[in-house]
Amino acid sequence: MLTQPRRNAVKEKLRAGEPAYIMCVRQSRTVEIVGSTIASGHDGFYIDLQHSTITEDEAAQMCYAARLAGTVPLVRLPGLNADIGQHMLEAGAQGIIAPDVTSAEEARRLVSICRFPPDGDRAPIAMGPETGFQPPDQSCREQVQDSTLVIAMLERESAIDAAAEIASVPGIDALFVGSNDLTSSMGMHGEYEHPRVRKAYATAIAAARDSGKWLFVGGIRNGEIVRRYVEAGASRFHVTGMDGQFLVAGASRALREFEAFFE
Repeated sequence: MLTQPRRNAVKEKLRAGEPAYIMCVRQSRTVEIVGSTIASGHDGFYIDLQHSTITEDEAAQMCYAARLAGTVPLVRLPGLNADIGQHMLEAGAQGIIAPDVTSAEEARRLVSICRFPPDGDRAPIAMGPETGFQPPDQSCREQVQDSTLVIAMLERESAIDAAAEIASVPGIDALFVGSNDLTSSMGMHGEYEHPRVRKAYATAIAAARDSGKWLFVGGIRNGEIVRRYVEAGASRFHVTGMDGQFLVAGASRALREFEAFFE
């Protein structure tokens, strides 16, 4: 039985101004990734349904296992798909990340997927992973509503231009700058400190701040660059890397260490 079914430790850390460390899941297909997340010290993971072939069923099992184990499962949707979003939330996801949000209208669609009326159009919850398999009451509904993270990704210049309007939509918790897609759309892939990119981040940070929302930095693995954006006002929601990257890095390190024995 889930003793604290509706607690979202990542959201609590963000509210407290503390860092939250997240792993991106693209390669794993089984619940063992939950153990790896906890053992490595991460606060949670997000399952990337946009850039992987992970099925809804596989994602649902990982979400439920995470809830049982006490870590936080988030899901990035392949698009603004209400059915998939509803399925993932009912399976236990504690946050939804929507890719490529470019307008307030799209942000409102995201909120409608994730929030209960009157804030959105999400269907009433039933007894399941997010209720600890207990019959839901009004208090349960309110706790689920409060603990769910609703995150809009900004991945092109038009999204940055609309950042203030997107951030002002009630029910949106955070803006998440997808730095790789953004810099690609600007014709300068990977130039995270280019003046135009810094200006885009400044615009997004100001938009989030003015609406009382969080601003997340995505796609940048250089800690020094991330630190500078955090000092400029970004929140400490850190995606440290992908499961496949961790596997290759660990395997490569082990191979080099073993080869060194015979040099």
